Amino acid sequence: MSKFRFHWGHGIAVFYGLFIIAILTIVVKSFSVDRSLVVDDYYQQDITYQSHKDKVNNAKSLENDLMLDYDKGNQVLRLKFPQIFNEITGKAWFYKPDNKKLDFEVKLEVDDQGEQIFQMDKLVGGVWTLKVDWEGDAKPFYKEFNIYK
Repeated sequence: MSKFRFHWGHGIAVFYGLFIIAILTIVVKSFSVDRSLVVDDYYQQDITYQSHKDKVNNAKSLENDLMLDYDKGNQVLRLKFPQIFNEITGKAWFYKPDNKKLDFEVKLEVDDQGEQIFQMDKLVGGVWTLKVDWEGDAKPFYKEFNIYK
């Protein structure tokens, strides 16, 4: 009987075999990645980017900016709007970076003290981003807050 000898031809075959297995593994894993975390209307948001930057700059120029107060014990989130505005309208988006299905939007209903209160007890724990797009006396503003529940 002849003894098996490992030579350079076998080495090349083993290398190509491992290479093909690695490529197939990468392809299979790439199909399992959740790509739904990208916004659906990306192109529309790209077009309106300058108006978004103007809103952010308007918010930065305020002497008393929009403030957030989160009481973890009572699970209450309070937005405090500047008192200089007579009429405040807008929307707040609760964005969960790791699960698009949990995102939701709320119309602002600011009380006489310039505050908006949200009950946080029904929200899933983790990191949230609160995006507030609002107008004070018809001037647009935008601000984001990171919330750790």
